[in-house]
Order: sequence, then C-alpha cells, then structure tokens
Amino acid sequence: MGRAHNELWLGARGPKARGLSAVLAAKGVSPWSLGGAQLKLWVNPWAARPVELAVPCVGAVTPRDRSIERRGAAESVLSWLNLPADWPGPEQPFDVRD
Repeated sequence: MGRAHNELWLGARGPKARGLSAVLAAKGVSPWSLGGAQLKLWVNPWAARPVELAVPCVGAVTPRDRSIERRGAAESVLSWLNLPADWPGPEQPFDVRD
C-alpha cells in the first residue's frame, strides 16, 4: 500500500508547499509545564530551502517516499534551557492568590 497523496507536502501532482521548509508543533508549552513540553519539527523533504535544525530538545518527523523517518528529542526542554527539574517550583505557581 502506498502513501495517500493528500498531504501538506505531497499532492496528487507530486511535491507541493515547497516554500515552507518545516512546521514546528508544540504540545504542553507554558511557563509552568516546560518539563513535559514536547517539540516536534515536521520537515518538508521537498522544500526549496531545506531546514537544518540541530536543537537537542526538538524531535523531527520527515516523510520519505514510502515511510516516515522519526527522530526523538535527545534531551528535555528543561535540560536544554538549564532549568531545574522542579521548574518553576517548589513554591506555588504564579497565578495562585491567597
């Protein structure tokens, strides 16, 4: 079974959106939840100007002709930003009022 040609990067007539090198998707990004934040770069393999990103806290997904190549993040956002594991605590979050 082949790939459906109705994707952002690949249409019925071949590669498309060649002016867009990649899309950065983020899940769980807020000042109080950086420890669980997940950053993933969806790379356009047919981009006119390919992106070269080597940020250890960002995973990557690259579509290929018959498969998808996935690379996980090498370290957490907290580690990459050199923040403590209990960030922003241990005190109460900023928006909690007495």
